[in-house]
Amino acid sequence: MAENSTKEFGELSQTIQRHNAALEELKDVPNLLKKLAEKVGIEQDQKEPEKKSTWSLGLSDEEDDLDADANKIIETDGDSNEELDSLLEDSEKKVEFGPSLLPNILVPENCKELIVPKVNTEIWKLLPPQAKVLDLKQQQIQEVLSAGLSTLASISNSVAVHKSQIPKEVVNSVVKQAIEGANLLGDEFQSINGRRRYEMKKYLNPEYSSICTTQLATSEWLFGADLAENLKSSKATSSLMKSTMPRNNRFTPYSRPQYNQQGHSSSAPSLNFRRPLFNQPRASGQYYQRFQR
Repeated sequence: MAENSTKEFGELSQTIQRHNAALEELKDVPNLLKKLAEKVGIEQDQKEPEKKSTWSLGLSDEEDDLDADANKIIETDGDSNEELDSLLEDSEKKVEFGPSLLPNILVPENCKELIVPKVNTEIWKLLPPQAKVLDLKQQQIQEVLSAGLSTLASISNSVAVHKSQIPKEVVNSVVKQAIEGANLLGDEFQSINGRRRYEMKKYLNPEYSSICTTQLATSEWLFGADLAENLKSSKATSSLMKSTMPRNNRFTPYSRPQYNQQGHSSSAPSLNFRRPLFNQPRASGQYYQRFQR
């Protein structure tokens, strides 16, 4: 141990000696520059005008000159406003609590429904980039709502655990307010789930559009854990709706009405069907004239 310390001390001494020797050599540099200037013929009193650098590290006095120029432009003096300085100081000291708090708030084990559902991999691959960005933004909102719901659940649990040490009225009031707040946040949480599905509906096959409804139960996946079964059910529902959909009764001018056995039309007849044919003469009114006679 002592030998190592002695060795390190010796190396440090040699390094210091080398630095001192280098500094001694630099002492002659001003004299050498002076002699060189005399030989070239440069007058010592003639100096080039100082130029301000276009950039600064913030360690020079040039920053003060820039501030003075700015004050001249806005017609203000260099004296700082105490109120403005205090506001800036407060804003600089302010800490953004949101992003730093989210990782510390955990979802309770028995509240997995509060976890933000992910998009099923099969559907995520079909989405264009802009749809993915929009969904990620909505997921970020849900993460904040999930943290709020988890906090309310933790508060209610803490009050319930220590209810023997807290007055009954306080316990009832705190739990009631926590439940009401959780209902509000939970409704918005579920509403965003439906909104996310609706935004993706335009990118899916119309046969599977029913999986984008709000009635679909969510789990850790936005479109349910068993996506294949949900797709089959959606396709079957779509086929059933097409087969049972009534025929469109919109007016079609060139379609002949269909008559049943009693000779009555099953649908509204077309006016063109009762028009005379091209070569059929129109009534001249002679039968009406005979009846009058």
